[in-house]
Amino acid sequence: MILLVVLSVCLAVAVAWAYLGASPGALRPAVLVAALGLGVWIAATTEALAALGWIGRVPFVVAWSALCGGLASVLVWRVRHHPPVEWQWPELQPFERAFAVGLIVFAAAEAVIGLIAPPNTWDSLTYHMSRVMHWIQNGNVNLYATHILRQNHLAPWTDYALLHTVVLGGSDRYVNLVQWAGMLGSLAALTMIARELGATRAAQGLAAAFAISIPMGVLQSTGTKSGHTLSLWLGCMVFFLIRLSRRPTTGNAVAVGLALGLGMLTKATMLLFAPPFLCLWTWRRWVRGEAGDRATWCRHAAVILARLSLFAGSRAKNISKLVF
Repeated sequence: MILLVVLSVCLAVAVAWAYLGASPGALRPAVLVAALGLGVWIAATTEALAALGWIGRVPFVVAWSALCGGLASVLVWRVRHHPPVEWQWPELQPFERAFAVGLIVFAAAEAVIGLIAPPNTWDSLTYHMSRVMHWIQNGNVNLYATHILRQNHLAPWTDYALLHTVVLGGSDRYVNLVQWAGMLGSLAALTMIARELGATRAAQGLAAAFAISIPMGVLQSTGTKSGHTLSLWLGCMVFFLIRLSRRPTTGNAVAVGLALGLGMLTKATMLLFAPPFLCLWTWRRWVRGEAGDRATWCRHAAVILARLSLFAGSRAKNISKLVF
């Protein structure tokens, strides 16, 4: 059943790619758009099924099957009505090929380690995997009695993804692939940010090679902590902020808000890393004399609403316990 998740990811990327133009240059932005969509889907599905007490294999299989069917239908409709334009992949230089092969080998090695080695870090054993097993046992994601308070009050998105993986996979064998997938997404975001800032393909490859080989990043990509998923959402936020600065559309504003909301739903340190970028973007709006423009305020509102819609559910449960 874990293949449903893999199929959904592939279909989500294909749909996003089809809508963004189906060209080589649109593939990495499509990965980021698909990641945001799947991130929202996991959060919304988990909260909705948990509210009904339906955390279990059959509801998850039905939900993911419905997602696969919906994405496949959208993709077929898109291809029929808007056939992709013929194009060719750009020819890579020997140096660029070497970087690409090295990145693939490195990522494959991390995937093998993640599949072979069970979760064994302190955080994984004391609250990440523990809260997942409690949720499965309880049939919901409500707060529960525990001496390890982190299991209740820390941001839950990564563990929502782990929950889906454990339920659909029937064991914890595949849980490390959540962070591994986050690592791949963060590499896509990093290289796209580099491209937006004027980096050549070789420079983008160098940035990706540096990021994938950071020792802490290697450890994160083969475990169940939240580092790479947070990096993915932060990278998405920065990339779409750059896009929003150059092409101020509602779509880019919503993408920024969703990335910010998912980041806050993943790890509280998003509140440390995100504000400088948001303040810089706001300052640029002010310098350009666009701070009072109605369209700008509408985009600000789109960011805030997208963020709050994702963050509100998890925080409401904690606040309700404090108040009542």
